[in-house]
Amino acid sequence: MLRSYLKMRFTAKESKTVLILLLLYSLFAYFNPNILVLPFWGRNPQFYLANYAGFFFWFAALFFILPLFAVYLQPNFHYFQNISIVYRFKNTDAYWMRRVVASFIESALYVSFLYVLLLIRAAFFHQFFHYIQDWSFFLKSYFLQIAAFTLFTVMYIFWSSLFRRLILGFAVTYLLFAYDYIAANVGLPPIYLLCSISFRPEDLSFYWPVLLMTLSYLTIFIIFGFLILKKQDHLQKAVSK
Repeated sequence: MLRSYLKMRFTAKESKTVLILLLLYSLFAYFNPNILVLPFWGRNPQFYLANYAGFFFWFAALFFILPLFAVYLQPNFHYFQNISIVYRFKNTDAYWMRRVVASFIESALYVSFLYVLLLIRAAFFHQFFHYIQDWSFFLKSYFLQIAAFTLFTVMYIFWSSLFRRLILGFAVTYLLFAYDYIAANVGLPPIYLLCSISFRPEDLSFYWPVLLMTLSYLTIFIIFGFLILKKQDHLQKAVSK
């Protein structure tokens, strides 16, 4: 079933739309390299880090990458909320875990595609060697970002199931990820959701705490998702009787 789902989702119009928009976004910098310094995190960013920031730093993540990711996830909702698909599973445990696995795979593929675009652009501007030199940072960032996007997906599914509205599920999830950006500007304590996507070289000393925190959030919402599905399943059975 998972194989057929993935085959379906990558031929979906949402997947094609996101693919095209990400390609156009990446290609735009080829013609106007100055845009790469716009989302920087320092006064004099190195060019190869500005290239990375153009995909993962706060502005790019909040206003382009995460909204596109939400569009990319729509086939997940269309497929797994189809009642005929739900009835194929013997219980909610199997259904929910299969959906979590699908969410992880989708997140890994999305982040991997972003890195492919990033590295192709780096090669074009003769900056690829810097990524080899700092391979440890980028490898750590890669796995942390996969965990963060998986968390975004699971939270999106959870809040959508709780409110029974996709738009509300997205709004709550998006605001939770945007909180770090808001907190940094008003002096509130961070919760490190957005920071797990916008990971910076100077954050390396906090890598393991941020990764463990992200995985902890993910575990909590996987459990919450299981509980709410269990509750909805019991309610549906009670109504059907």
